[in-house]
Amino acid sequence: MGNLSNLKYLNLSQARFFAQIPIEVSKLSKLMSIDLSHNVEPSSGAKLLKLQEPSLRTLVQNFTGLQLLRLTKVCISAQVPENLANLTSLAHLLLEDCGLQGTFPTGIFLLPNLRRLSMSYNEDLVGYLPKFRNNSKLQVLRLTSTGFSGTIPSSISNLVSLTALEISNSSFQGSIPYSLGKLTQLTYLYLPLNNFEGEIPASLANLTQLSEVALSYNQLTGKIPHFMSNFTKLVLLDLSYNNFYGSIPRWFSRLQNLIVLNLQLNNFTGPVKLHTFLNCRQLEMLQLSDVDLILPNTTQENDTYPQLSVLVLSNCSLTQFPDFLQNQKKLQYLALDSNKIQGSVPIPPQSLQGYELTGNRLTGLTQLRVLLLGSNRLYGVVPGKIGLYFSMLRIIDLSNNELTGSLSHELFLNWHAMEGKDEGRPSYLESLQNAVLPGLNSVAVYRYVIEIADKGREANRQILNIFRSLDLSNNKFTGKIPGSIGNLKGLQALNLSHNNFTDGIPSFMGNLSNIESLDLSYNILTGKIPTQLTILTFLENFDVSYNRLTGAIPHGNQFDTFSNDSYKGNIGLCGNPLSRSCGNSEVGPLPQPNSSNEEDDTSSTLVEWVVISMGYLSGLVSGVVLGHSFTIKRHEWFVKTFGRRHGKTRRRVREC
Repeated sequence: MGNLSNLKYLNLSQARFFAQIPIEVSKLSKLMSIDLSHNVEPSSGAKLLKLQEPSLRTLVQNFTGLQLLRLTKVCISAQVPENLANLTSLAHLLLEDCGLQGTFPTGIFLLPNLRRLSMSYNEDLVGYLPKFRNNSKLQVLRLTSTGFSGTIPSSISNLVSLTALEISNSSFQGSIPYSLGKLTQLTYLYLPLNNFEGEIPASLANLTQLSEVALSYNQLTGKIPHFMSNFTKLVLLDLSYNNFYGSIPRWFSRLQNLIVLNLQLNNFTGPVKLHTFLNCRQLEMLQLSDVDLILPNTTQENDTYPQLSVLVLSNCSLTQFPDFLQNQKKLQYLALDSNKIQGSVPIPPQSLQGYELTGNRLTGLTQLRVLLLGSNRLYGVVPGKIGLYFSMLRIIDLSNNELTGSLSHELFLNWHAMEGKDEGRPSYLESLQNAVLPGLNSVAVYRYVIEIADKGREANRQILNIFRSLDLSNNKFTGKIPGSIGNLKGLQALNLSHNNFTDGIPSFMGNLSNIESLDLSYNILTGKIPTQLTILTFLENFDVSYNRLTGAIPHGNQFDTFSNDSYKGNIGLCGNPLSRSCGNSEVGPLPQPNSSNEEDDTSSTLVEWVVISMGYLSGLVSGVVLGHSFTIKRHEWFVKTFGRRHGKTRRRVREC
């Protein structure tokens, strides 16, 4: 490359080049444009290119005519060199997510030809905004997720060509300067996740070209200014998590280009009609909270309402399920939490992926007996509090999905129907007609029969009302098997196979006194097989194959009936039925079973129930607490901040 002495333009972006950028590049002194950005590993996003030997300082020292330098996602992990401020021809400097550190040289802001400056996603990069010159050509300034601090100087008014100001998730403070209103070309204004305070200055009425405004997660106050009704080009407006007060104005219906509106968690008062927002025909995402919301008339034609993808109406004093949702065909996330909705769980639109109903007065979920969500596209972590909503579940199938993370101890603490203690049960598993889960594509009614992967084979069997089964197989669960599973003494089938569970087989599994089928195969389990399992006298199918188990296989009771197939793939196991002898190793004596006062349920009544067939469903199903894994591909910042309920957090930059 050093022989290309006349090269002026070098663009190797998104080419998946890896290793150190060679020093020969620094010798191409006639270069006017260098773009080595976004050379990342596709699956993990890990940076492939490094700029350390030579350093950034060495790379640019000969580029006197350089106009564009774009090294986004190149691992630099160093300070921004002062000699960048000497590149007087530089018009575009983009060093996003490079692991930059130290104090940013203020002289770079003042380069005479600089038009675009983006240093976003360098958390350890600190600095402040300088006094801008009145002849600045700067059009785009992005400092999102950095350590920049201080105030926005009044000299910001000198950036008359500025179209985008994005300084989100930093440490700026003070008031929004009145002089900002002189930037009449401004289109994008992103100031969220800072410490700005005071009211929105009246001078911003001049910014009629604005299309996206985000001021969330600050300490702004006052009423929503009326001049915003003239921002007819707005497609995104986020004023959430501030201290705005007064009534929500009716003029929002004038903003016919609005796609995203978020007014959550302010101090608004007085009633507000939902119809005001539904008149915005392009609206896709609406987030409101803590207001007295008046729903549209149920008799009113609502087929002209916008098709929403996100609707959040948290703590809005709702007493009923919004009727207009029946005609929403594209709704993906719905939050009606902390209201006063009563009755059965409402049936949501079929398109739904996230559904939050916590903090209402609903019935139906606590009586749900059967939950079948196997072979869908569920992903994410199963939250522990789901158990609070499904205490009567007897049959759970979450197999063949993409669920991850560890299983929390609290997850199984409230599954009382699986503890074998419930008395006075009905003869039939009641209809699930009002406990429909989100995202279903079809509802199939079966009488008496369900297909369950049980006892090592696909079996058609009649399900008695005493049958209890838990299938979490073929996911990506990690960590230890939680001890609380030992409370589920009524379980007859437990399948945790094809995951990534680690540590040993817990001895408390000896408490599962009714277990008939136990499949722990294809995990990363280590240690010995607990002798406590030999007291499981109903155990007919036992599979621990393809783990990393060691030691002697226990003997006695059902363990004398299992074949080699139960243990294959564990090279450290020995003893019958394997051909490997344990030498002098001895297997401990049979443990004594724990005493139990539980009654034996001998009911043989067949059941009549409804199976909800989910088809294909995206997102993590956690009952009515679902939706925190849900993301929207709208604007990068919006994706990162949507749905935050607990104050600001900072983005952690991936190490190089």
